Amino acid sequence: MQQTRPSPQETEILRLMRSGLSYDKIAARLHLSESTVERRVRDLMRRSGARSPFALGVLCVQLDWLPPLTVDG
Repeated sequence: MQQTRPSPQETEILRLMRSGLSYDKIAARLHLSESTVERRVRDLMRRSGARSPFALGVLCVQLDWLPPLTVDG
């Protein structure tokens, strides 16, 4: 399983996914097609070994691809 760090665009897709945006909203925000976003997510899942977008989010923190969320209190 290849674990190459995500590109800046992929990192932004991951960040927006984590914030709860759907693929179509991510695509609109980044001026991409929805199929491009879906393809990037599939590639990230393949590279990380994740079996679902949720698992991808968990693995992104474990692989240090995204910092863990914090709660400001």
